[in-house]
Amino acid sequence: MTDARRELIFGALGLAILAVVAVVLVTQASDSFLGFGDESPSDAASPGVTVPPLPSPTPTPTRVPTPTPTPLPQTYTVQSGDTLALIAERFNVTIGDLAAKNGILDPNNIFAGQKLELPQPDERVTPAAPAGSDDEVYVVKAGDTLFAIAQELGVTVEDLADINEIADPSQLFVGRPLRIPERQTTPPTPRPSP
Repeated sequence: MTDARRELIFGALGLAILAVVAVVLVTQASDSFLGFGDESPSDAASPGVTVPPLPSPTPTPTRVPTPTPTPLPQTYTVQSGDTLALIAERFNVTIGDLAAKNGILDPNNIFAGQKLELPQPDERVTPAAPAGSDDEVYVVKAGDTLFAIAQELGVTVEDLADINEIADPSQLFVGRPLRIPERQTTPPTPRPSP
């Protein structure tokens, strides 16, 4: 073996021994610092005196935030290509409840731009049938306007809108059932001319 090689081997061996000694010293120093070392001479001279061990550190519990349920939106505007079944599935409601909540008689008859009220979780939805059997219902047809329906039925536009909770007369859709308000039995008296 050459001298250079021998020096290299002994140098590496010396570094390894130094590393082991350093690890042992660091371990002993940390054990003494934490109270895990041998008893000191003063402890051995005092029989019956024991040093309680240091309590082990307990992990601080991490607070996990409680997830807040996301509320369903109150309304949904029908988009092109939507079906009542797709909308019901998207909002996890039944087609029947969605149709009943919105007075839809034909689930295949919805239109883009139509605003639908969504049933909320655990809401009991009753069909949008008239309250009494004596109530009359008019089903909106293509080309109908609230004014034309009111004229045809002999009621005022305001009464027709009020009883059916129609805030925007332009939001009248084919297939929507409209409750008919009580008709005036006497014709309105004409106003005297000045």
